[in-house]
Parts: sequence; structure tokens; C-alpha cells
Amino acid sequence: MQITSQEKISAVLLLAKKEFRHFVQLVFHTLNPTQSLSWNWHLDYLCSQLELTLPNAPQEKKIYRLIINIPPRSLKSIITNVAYKAFLLGHFPHERVIAASYSARLSDKFNSDTRRIMESPWYQQMFPNTILQKKTDAKFTTTLNGHSISTSVGGTVTGEGGNYLICDDILNPEQASSEVERNNANDWFSHTFSSRLDSQKTGVIIVVMQRLAEDDLTGHLLSAQKDTSVSNKFRWQHICLPVIATRDSTYRYYNTQKEVRVGDLLHEERLSHDTIQALRASLGSYAFAGQYLQTPAPEDGGILNPRWLRYAVTLPAEKDIIRVIQSWDTAIKASSSKHDFSVGQTWWETPHGYYLVDQVCEKLEYPDLKRRVVHFATIHHPQVILIEDKASGQQLIQDFRQETRLPIVPIAPKGDKVTRAAGASPTLEAGKVFLPPNATTLPWYDEFISQLLLFPNAQHDDCVDCLTQFVLWATRSSSNNFNIRVL
Repeated sequence: MQITSQEKISAVLLLAKKEFRHFVQLVFHTLNPTQSLSWNWHLDYLCSQLELTLPNAPQEKKIYRLIINIPPRSLKSIITNVAYKAFLLGHFPHERVIAASYSARLSDKFNSDTRRIMESPWYQQMFPNTILQKKTDAKFTTTLNGHSISTSVGGTVTGEGGNYLICDDILNPEQASSEVERNNANDWFSHTFSSRLDSQKTGVIIVVMQRLAEDDLTGHLLSAQKDTSVSNKFRWQHICLPVIATRDSTYRYYNTQKEVRVGDLLHEERLSHDTIQALRASLGSYAFAGQYLQTPAPEDGGILNPRWLRYAVTLPAEKDIIRVIQSWDTAIKASSSKHDFSVGQTWWETPHGYYLVDQVCEKLEYPDLKRRVVHFATIHHPQVILIEDKASGQQLIQDFRQETRLPIVPIAPKGDKVTRAAGASPTLEAGKVFLPPNATTLPWYDEFISQLLLFPNAQHDDCVDCLTQFVLWATRSSSNNFNIRVL
């Protein structure tokens, strides 16, 4: 039996209606009829995750808050700000969407492209019940009172609402260099845009962007999430896809599993090693690290280079551990997101180097901080506990000496943070500092590496302070000398 052309078209449309990844490919060819599409596994993965935000997604897998960090020219706007809106309104023509970009002109263009797709013959054949009315570039509605509205940072959406909010690059690279512009964008999102949800219980927010600064919208949202008790339902699911993989990862999508290893290219057909090196040279390390590695700092860091860290294959045997040492950098207050964290690290000293085996990084009021230090010591049984002899650390030292037999060693820091980090850097560069075999899966790893990358320009540097305090003390002391050291 011969299959007719119309039957082939119907099969294609049926598949595209069922799976968003096939729908995206139709959208691309409609908007770019003369261009070829280089598809890649990461596009399948993004499409599968966006499907989990739809109203009919399985409740146990449903995503309500999604951040996607991806390099420029990776189809992010076509996927999230054009195809996704059309796919959503095709299946659910009563849904209401508001999408924002850094400029009204750009946002209107994406909305116009969405409308163009929805007016195409193949789309109308696929979704005959989705009928448009009252069409402008900034807003169009369906006959079932669904709509798609475009806006921009600072734009007014008074009186309008939606159950789906999409932020697509609400800062451009030029704006991101200004702290004022970054704060304006973050404030607008938090105080204006996010309040437009029709329902805070069922509404979905999607943020897609390239990283531009530590405190850009992604950094702002993830930082705020660490500081508050947010239910799992409304925690941000973070998809970070650098052009060169910086960690081993496993991605699951459409009954497929993709294993990615450190150093793998995201999409070699489009961005080869040579192309990436040319981009790095053109943009400079800082811009390249943000836009293409999704880490808003030079890949090699500054004073403290994360590449100097070594990852242990196995942890040392107990007989090889000379001392267990804990280092604490304590904060004064815990009430504000701008206040620092209290960080405690447990180190094993061995004949061939130092192993960071555990870390706590929390905002703690003084009574909770005391309990945390005691509990951390109870777990690891250190021979030495280093505490900076200033601010809340002074009170801790006094209290512990009066109330406990903990092996406290006060540390009087000498010089500023940068000077101390420079003093510790030779030990790291010599490959004497090790992380555990499963470091990348540990809850403290991302914050630890991020602070090393960004130092001394990070919003928080408590992990670095704790690290340098330990390294300087350990390299200047011997296993028989537990006296106070002046760093």
C-alpha cells in the first residue's frame, strides 16, 4: 500500500502535536525556510523539560519554576518565547501567557512570530480549536479568552495577568555591566512581573538567559532560594548548559539517557574547539565565562584557580591521617540576604596533602551557630578547631573555652582577604588540596567552586576565607604545634 503525501503530512503533524521537540522543528523551518537546522541532544532535553511545565504534565514531575542558562544562538528564544507559547495555546487555548525581554521591540517581535506560527496552515490544521482574535504585536487573544502578551523590563502590565510567565534575556550584555541596571531588572521581576501570575499555586514561571553577572536574574533567584524556606514545588529547577562541560552529568529525556563528561562540547557541529577559542579571544575571559560557560567569572578564576584543586580517587586510609582540623569563618548576623554565611570546613591532613571532606555553609544566629560548631565537632572529632578571632568568633572562643574542652585555636588574621588568598594560592597550585571523589554531587560543592571562581568579586566569600585560614595555618604549623598563629 502506497502512502500518500497527505498521509505523510498528517503523520508529521500528529507527531509534532504529541512531542514538543518535533513541533519546534516545524516552527524553525516556518520562520527560517532557507536555513538548515542543526539539531542536537540538548534541544531534545530542553523540550522534554518544558513539556513538564504544561498543564497536563504528571503531577509528580510537574515543574512550576524553571531556569535555563544556555549560550547565545542556541534556539532559546525560538524554543521558549515562540514555539512554547504556540504549543501551549494550541493544546490549551484558554491559557494566558506574558513574556518579557530586555526591550519592548524584541519582545513584540517574538510575540509577532508566535502569532505568525499560529496563523500558519499547518498549525490551524493541527489545532483547529485555537482561533485568534484582537491581534497586535504586543497582544493577541483567542476566542476562549486565552492570550499572549509581550512586555519588557520596566514595562507596565497593570491589569493583565497570566498563568505562564516567561523571561527571555531581560538584560543584554551592555546593561549587565551596570549594577543599577541589574538591580532594576531584578526588582522589576520580583516586585512587578512575578506578581502577574493568575494563581500563585498553579502558575508557572520560566527564566531563560545567558549568564552575564553573578547577581543577574539567575543569580538573584538562586541566591534568594538559598536564604528562604521554599517548598519543593516552588523551588527553581536549574538547567545549566555550558558550551564546554565543566562537570560530569547525566540527562534523561524521551526515554533516552545522555552521559556528558567534563570537557565535552555542547554542540560541536555548531561550536567546535577552534570556534570556541576564537570566541574566547574576541569576548575576553570574563564575558566568555558568563555567556558561554554560564559561570559569570573567568573559567580559570582569579587569585585562586579551581583547576588547581585535585579530585581524590579514594579518600586516605585512617592510618595516613595526621590530623583532623576544622576551620570556621563566622558571620555576625543571619537576618538579611546581604549578610554573610557562617562556614565550617573539616580537613584531613596527610603526608601528601590536605583533603576537604565536609563543609557547612549556613546563615545562623549566634545560639544556633554555637550548636552547629559543637555538632560538627561531634561528627568529625577534630584535633584542632580554627576560629577567626574577630566579630562573632571572639564570643565563640570565649564561650567554648569556658564551657567546653573543644580544641579551639584562635586565628588573628593578618592583611586583607586578597593578601591572605595570595598567600594560600601556592599550596593549591602545587596540587596539595584535594576534594572528595564524589565532590560534584555534594550539596556544598557548587557554592564552594563559585566563590573560588569569583573571588575577590563574589557577593559572598566565606568559603574562601575559611579555606585560606586553614591552608595558611596548616602550612605554617607542625603536627606537634597547636599554638595560636598570627596569619
